[in-house]
Amino acid sequence: MKNLVLVLSLAAVIGISTWFFLKSDADAYKTAPPPVLTDSSKGSGEVKPRDPSQRQAERVRESGESAIPQSEASSGEDLASPPAPQGDSDRISNIIGNEALDFDEVVAQLVDLLPDLGEDDQVEAAHHIVNLLDDDAVVEFAPLLIDNRLPAPALEVIYPDLLNRPHPVGMPILAAIADQPENPIKEDAIATLEFLYGNPPAQTTWQAWVERKLAE
Repeated sequence: MKNLVLVLSLAAVIGISTWFFLKSDADAYKTAPPPVLTDSSKGSGEVKPRDPSQRQAERVRESGESAIPQSEASSGEDLASPPAPQGDSDRISNIIGNEALDFDEVVAQLVDLLPDLGEDDQVEAAHHIVNLLDDDAVVEFAPLLIDNRLPAPALEVIYPDLLNRPHPVGMPILAAIADQPENPIKEDAIATLEFLYGNPPAQTTWQAWVERKLAE
């Protein structure tokens, strides 16, 4: 009798174990990815499981969603181009259009900017300078206008403008330029003064000579 009970108990254990084994195998089969045939396995009959990343890519294509996480996507600010550097004409326009600057500051800043500009923009800035200066202002800014450090293209604009001013305004400035050891328009200034007033006596500066002739 004991042997019969033992046999029945053993059979029950084996039956239960077999049931659990079959159930877990069936569950695994349900959750396993469907097999996919590869090029290499088509001829051999070998079946390989589908790669999870491949399934993800297919879902992305079907849904039309981006595979890049939103947090990693570049924002519009990241893609924005840096501002273009200012050209010389822009720098000139910014000074002239700056309402925070008064008249004297505009002219002074344009004069200071001249050496940093290209030749064409030096000419443009010089035209702005002479157009802004009336006769009284020309006298006031004479020390800046006769500065021999000013580039030649700018002085070549200033020189004919001085010729068009009243002589008591323009000629003393040309005399100051003529007295300088070096200046891009020194020879032009001397030629003009010689034509108008003749050569100064020995040991007499052009400034003193022109002042004397203007007083006559």
